[in-house]
Amino acid sequence: MSLLDELKQEADHRRKEEEVLLRDAERKEKFYREHTLPRMVKVYNYLDELVKAIVYLKREIYANYKVEGVGDISDLLQGEYKVSTDSTHNMKRVAVSFVCSKNEIIEFDVKGEKAVEQQVSYLLSHKLDFEQKRKRTLNASVSESRFTLKCTIPVTIALEVNVEKAEVYLKIYNFDGLGLNQRTVKTEDIDDSFMDNLGRYVLRQDENFLRHELSRDELARIRKNLMKEEKRRAKELGVKPREFHAQEEEKNEGLLKRVRGKLFK
Repeated sequence: MSLLDELKQEADHRRKEEEVLLRDAERKEKFYREHTLPRMVKVYNYLDELVKAIVYLKREIYANYKVEGVGDISDLLQGEYKVSTDSTHNMKRVAVSFVCSKNEIIEFDVKGEKAVEQQVSYLLSHKLDFEQKRKRTLNASVSESRFTLKCTIPVTIALEVNVEKAEVYLKIYNFDGLGLNQRTVKTEDIDDSFMDNLGRYVLRQDENFLRHELSRDELARIRKNLMKEEKRRAKELGVKPREFHAQEEEKNEGLLKRVRGKLFK
């Protein structure tokens, strides 16, 4: 075989590989357009209606968090809701964001240069709002800082599409605790039932939404926090916890019916 024949053969082989890759990319793009994109639009519309209903009905949803260096922070109220997407025509990311907060600040001291660095890194990684001031100490070799932390936790729940892998990722930041929870969702599973469960999750009424990703200890912690919050709220209202729980479920079902009615009428 001559050199020219070898080069032609190599070029033909490369063209065939490129054609296969192009057909594969077109197949994945077609699947996204026909199956994934319509579902992403539905999720966006659902979350938009859900947030409007929560705001209009002035639903008070509380959360508790554990923050390293501080301990438990309770009675944080969800608010400042925002629904967003990366594109109106090619949605590959849909998210609902909000903050859990109360009008308080917490001050605490951290000693030791390494401990201070770890505390700063931890607070920054979870996007918490804080200030740090170096403290003067009698021992110049000892590093100490005072932290002032605002009781504000930013939360995001997002669906992100990977067209290349034909996958959808559910990413949840700072909801059940500080940090990221993530799972892969099948496109065909993003249906009315999924959106209803997502709505209950935002309302903090569905602790099992991420049950396949959470350990028993994490589920127990979430359940304990929910029960603690319900007992506190029931005491404030002068009713039994079981009665309060039933009332909350009835309210949430009414809210979700309102959202479903607007979307699916």
